[in-house]
Amino acid sequence: MDDFFQTHKIVDLTLTLDERYPGVGSWLPGFHHRVWNWFEQVDEGPQPLIARSYRGETAVAPTQERPNVFYSCFMVLFEHTGTHFDAPTHVIPPADSGLPAANEHGLYGDQITLDRLQGRACVIDVRSLREQAKPGESPLIQAADVQRWEEAHGPLEAGDAPLFWTGWDEHYVAYPEPTPYQDAFKDKSLPGWTAVAEPAIEYLFDRGVRLVCTDATSMGAVQDVYGVHYAGLGRGMLFVEGLTALGSLPVRGSHFVFCPLKIARSSGCSGRAFAYVPS
Repeated sequence: MDDFFQTHKIVDLTLTLDERYPGVGSWLPGFHHRVWNWFEQVDEGPQPLIARSYRGETAVAPTQERPNVFYSCFMVLFEHTGTHFDAPTHVIPPADSGLPAANEHGLYGDQITLDRLQGRACVIDVRSLREQAKPGESPLIQAADVQRWEEAHGPLEAGDAPLFWTGWDEHYVAYPEPTPYQDAFKDKSLPGWTAVAEPAIEYLFDRGVRLVCTDATSMGAVQDVYGVHYAGLGRGMLFVEGLTALGSLPVRGSHFVFCPLKIARSSGCSGRAFAYVPS
């Protein structure tokens, strides 16, 4: 293992979660992060900080040798905030639900094994498609775009993880700066993020690909966010959305990993994305 880390570096591909940053969309629950206990009582500022360290049911008074013993927070987290993955149940009901579109691929997030959330990273640069963006619409990545990449870099195979480098992560900036990161879906005067067309997802599936990733807000387009989700998740594929720093990876040769929180009956979840890159 020591030899491995001497020959590889770890590149973080995760967006920072912070209340000052946009969520997936203004119509969805925001990210809320609150202090439960701080080292001392602070009654002023944007969030009063409470010192309530406990030992059993008795509050522990801070001393010079042992100040209040811990700092901890709690949060409200919409599962598809920041860097996250879509489990099939995001749009595909479980097989035993009897609901329309239900099938055997309708697995919850905690049922997805970690081996399915990693693969050989294949960085597909589609930043040029942003020039085609129109107000209220996403430019679409087509199967032909993937095929052109294969002509230059070799065919995609089972176990590969295509990472679509759209450049949309540059819009993930702190409020109050205006940003189209989330608002492009609702504000039709803004151009949409680059999304993946259904035929491209079907082409990737036929190539044996089961994990598809993007640095855009969603794999789906502003004008039709659901179609590509049904096409991919309905076939048992998994999506990782909201990546960043894909330009720091080589086109091929690194290994992509996504580690979400393991939450029972989840539709997916935020997590940490990274790549092992040969140094």
